[in-house]
Amino acid sequence: MKVLTKISPPNMINIWIYIVIISIIARFLVWTFAIFYPIPNETGLLISPILPNSGIDLNFYLSETIKYKNYLLSIYNYIFSSSLTYVTNDPNFSDVPISPGPIFPVILIISNFINYPWVLSFLYLLISSYLIYISIKWLNKKNIHWFWLLSFGGLPVPFWYMLNISPDLIFSLVVTLYIFVITDTRDTINKHIYYLLILCFLSILLKPNGISLFIFSSYFILFNYSFNRILLVFIIFTFIILSIGFIYFYGNYLISYILSSNEHRTFFGYYQKEYFIGIYDFLPKIVDQLFSIISLAIIKLIYFSGIRPTYGDTLNLFIIIRSSAGLIIFPGIIWLFIKANNNIRIFTIIFLIPIMLGLAQERYSIPIYPLLYYYGVLFYSNSFKSIYNIAKFN
Repeated sequence: MKVLTKISPPNMINIWIYIVIISIIARFLVWTFAIFYPIPNETGLLISPILPNSGIDLNFYLSETIKYKNYLLSIYNYIFSSSLTYVTNDPNFSDVPISPGPIFPVILIISNFINYPWVLSFLYLLISSYLIYISIKWLNKKNIHWFWLLSFGGLPVPFWYMLNISPDLIFSLVVTLYIFVITDTRDTINKHIYYLLILCFLSILLKPNGISLFIFSSYFILFNYSFNRILLVFIIFTFIILSIGFIYFYGNYLISYILSSNEHRTFFGYYQKEYFIGIYDFLPKIVDQLFSIISLAIIKLIYFSGIRPTYGDTLNLFIIIRSSAGLIIFPGIIWLFIKANNNIRIFTIIFLIPIMLGLAQERYSIPIYPLLYYYGVLFYSNSFKSIYNIAKFN
């Protein structure tokens, strides 16, 4: 009971370092295991460091790499020599393929993922190791007990997205660093703004979800720092121009995400549009719709935390393992809105809104895992402490 109720500093000053080492070794062992024994995803596709496979829209990103190659080669031909047009099949470079964000397709090109998948996979192992290091270090500074630090290092979902190549792991690193900046009170104003803007634009170049960071950055800068009138007008004008540009390039991405969620996936057996019509037929129509929409919101948060059925043919054991993280992440979401400060609440709301419009699932929660896990630990610690005090009093 002491472990579950105590949030005080660990009894060993540097125990978090040993937990980081254990977590990194565990990642290396899983990565090595997958080389010899590929792990099937929900569609049955084998995922391994030596196989150029991914269940996360890989074909979409690979097709974008071809567009980027043609686009860059076309620019080269235009600038240096029209006689070199034979190196690309598409001399037209007016259509910039920006819909998925350029960073990940470029990484696929540089790493030659199709021919040498292990190169990018090994890089993901390093990124995952660094991410767990900075996350545990941050949680340790929050005075989380070593038991919870060790549990965080063993959460199953980050292991999977280390193996399953997609933009999600890199995006998670950027967003995690972003969270550390907005929760850090030690840096100067200039450093805060500098870091926020760099991480914000990196996130936008990775995934459309990065626009959420841009919106929050604008709010955070405008409402937490003082500027003279001219600079303030300039910031607002810049925000409006950039917002129009982002909406233009990424708007169709959001629309397709919402439509695909409505048409192709269900939430505990019902399509999203059915919740808006009403799923509680025994209730009056208005009450039915109200309760159905509330149910949909709660269910999406549950899916977002990782507690969801499979979309394919996955072993029940794997579903249980994946869902286990949600037992901490889901209460963390609720507790965050109760206990966090306004900046963290607003950041989380802005981050969640576009995700909640479509098929929320655990891959979208990884970027804010440390934050949600921290509040999940606070929830359980306070709950067990209350139970312990009541039992002791009786």
